[in-house]
Amino acid sequence: MAQMSPSSIAVALVAAMGGVALFILSLTVGTSYQKNLRDLFKGNDEVAVETPFVSAGDPSFGSKNADLTIIGYEDFLCVFCKEMQPIIKSAVESNGGRVRYVWKDFPMNILHPGASKAHEAAHCAGEQEKFWEYHDMLYEKQEFLSDAVYQEIAAQLNIDSKKFQRCFTSHKYAPRIAGSVSEGVNLGITGTPYFFIGTLRVSEAISSFGFLKLVGEELRNQSADGSVEGE
Repeated sequence: MAQMSPSSIAVALVAAMGGVALFILSLTVGTSYQKNLRDLFKGNDEVAVETPFVSAGDPSFGSKNADLTIIGYEDFLCVFCKEMQPIIKSAVESNGGRVRYVWKDFPMNILHPGASKAHEAAHCAGEQEKFWEYHDMLYEKQEFLSDAVYQEIAAQLNIDSKKFQRCFTSHKYAPRIAGSVSEGVNLGITGTPYFFIGTLRVSEAISSFGFLKLVGEELRNQSADGSVEGE
């Protein structure tokens, strides 16, 4: 049996307690889960971040000079995240280059054990310019994900298997994913999917009509203000 050092045990306990706290909070919120979490966390001094930080390394699609940026926190094992994928793509593709989507990791391992591995695999695929293709296949195979399936997807996408495996087994993206989760928690996020549509927060999976309506409203607001995010 593998032995854990005292420091490793302490880290594991802290992580487990944090996950349990989030789970209990999600149960407490109940039907209020779908309300804007900005109101829920108003006055909480620990929620210090108002908007996500977007780095050059964050996976994105759509024009980098887009008028509107949508930032989405997702979990590859989240059924509602999967349902939102065609809606997200429609929001980007139906607005003539005016919308960009930025991906953020938020694997909820307490609810979906092993979710972080899917995120690590996607970023390893991203090293070979295949993040979004891999992303799509992870959602397609959501119910069957495993280490073997991660390798199968890589093979199907003609990803160099040795480079992919070396990346995946090294867990080189684990700190990046943990950082994204930490940022999300500081933003008051307790579940997925969670979107920042310009100045709006959307803490639920909503209909195509509702999502595109919000995107359209934000685009009109920015046009009225004369502001362009990409500048």
